[in-house]
Amino acid sequence: MIAKYDALLEDYKNSDEKIINYVKGLWITLWTDFSIELLKRSFTHKSFSNDVHKKLDSNERLEFLWDSILWFVVADNLYHEKDIMQEDMMSLYKISLVNEKILAQVAREINAWDYIFLWLWELNSDWKNKDSVLSDFVEAFIAYLYLDLWEQIAKEFIDKRIYSKFSEIRDNGNVKSPKSVLQEHIQRKYKIIPVYEDFEEEIDEKWNTLLYRTEVYVDGKFLAEWIWVNKKTSQANAARSAIEKLGIK
Repeated sequence: MIAKYDALLEDYKNSDEKIINYVKGLWITLWTDFSIELLKRSFTHKSFSNDVHKKLDSNERLEFLWDSILWFVVADNLYHEKDIMQEDMMSLYKISLVNEKILAQVAREINAWDYIFLWLWELNSDWKNKDSVLSDFVEAFIAYLYLDLWEQIAKEFIDKRIYSKFSEIRDNGNVKSPKSVLQEHIQRKYKIIPVYEDFEEEIDEKWNTLLYRTEVYVDGKFLAEWIWVNKKTSQANAARSAIEKLGIK
């Protein structure tokens, strides 16, 4: 076991050239004064930093920055699409583009798993099928590009690797519904699903329902509501209201 530890540490210490060549292979130009420490940090999973050395930074802090960068670039691109979209559709496309599965797909496409630093317990798991590990790397790498190589390089990577999937999502009708977005978030965070309760808000003299009120609950707690002329749209808008309230991106 000690020999395996030593081998992983040795690989990390001698990985500078390997990482640099990998990044250059993605057609990314590294400035002459780039930070190899910050670059390697974007590849360092928390399992490695926690078990190797408490002072070795993982890519978790970089992940904090990525969403602001990525969300802005994607939102800006959607706003300037030649086919003008309303805000609600732009929001749905943005959510469909910027999610764990898409980012993990990007990591697989660029063969990132051969370069991410993981510790033994994570290496011995089925981690290559863990979207969370792969998406975490992409998030951190985007933050690295922004911090060390500036926003234009980060934008080029996002445009080429992530926003390029917009046409496929649009053409295949794969944009996620508000209910799907909300359910994925709640399941991921709380391991439960949201509950929708529908009420007949207004009925005419012939007992036809004129308005529905939909309430959304999570673990028995009220989250949001919407009133509309049909149940399906009422549920969708209640979910969208919940998404906004929770700040889901």
